[in-house]
Amino acid sequence: MSSYFGIAGASLVLPSVTPDWNACIPASMKRRDPRIWHIAYSAAHKVINETGINPASIIAGTALGALDETKNFLDTVFDTRFGNPRHFIASVHNSMAGKIALEFQIKGPNLTVCDGQNSLASAIASLDTLNESDFPVLVLLIDEHIPLLDTLHPHFSSLCKDYLEKDWIDGAFAMILDCDSAKNTNKIRVFGPSIANGSVDTSIQSLAKDNHVTSDISIHSTSYLAPGIAVYNHLSEGKGTGTIASYAPSSDSVALIELYCT
Repeated sequence: MSSYFGIAGASLVLPSVTPDWNACIPASMKRRDPRIWHIAYSAAHKVINETGINPASIIAGTALGALDETKNFLDTVFDTRFGNPRHFIASVHNSMAGKIALEFQIKGPNLTVCDGQNSLASAIASLDTLNESDFPVLVLLIDEHIPLLDTLHPHFSSLCKDYLEKDWIDGAFAMILDCDSAKNTNKIRVFGPSIANGSVDTSIQSLAKDNHVTSDISIHSTSYLAPGIAVYNHLSEGKGTGTIASYAPSSDSVALIELYCT
């Protein structure tokens, strides 16, 4: 179980549904940087601009990382036998958090967590490793969807097909968290991730029971971004107390994100 963290603000950028999502991106970034960096920048810019808070640290969660840049790097390897270093640098999973830290002068700890559908829960749980001076923290959840995976999906093994569900969309969720939850009316904490024991539903209920979670549980397991979207919607609607569950087939683990809104 993590501590309660205060939520100073949150943002959600879904390019397929968010009008003018990239309007805030500097022209130089649009010309030279990959699209997933644009998405991460847009979400970070929005929450930093709305709250007026400059984060001291950044923790990002991603399931698959910079897929398009990974594809581009492999294309150059197969086409020329020499991988393009530009694409290699951008393909690293921590590249999004690194770029955001540079753009917004975030000089504290910089960490990226990769745990499938539990990536947001794992990112929040990681905050317990930080010192008080490392707050406030910008927490990012980001993944992208590229057409190549739709082409490859029918040829994957059954287990891989289950993991790479086709209903995900790309986008980014961002929030700024403070270690002093008393400063904010909205709070968040996580339980897990914990190894599943039995069915997914049974494991989620067991984790909830062990941690005395009594609020209604919403289960979001198929899309990597779904937990972040659910948190954002809960905050936007001011739903009071609620719990969001996630399950990651890659690690066979479950997690709970508990929200307290007043």
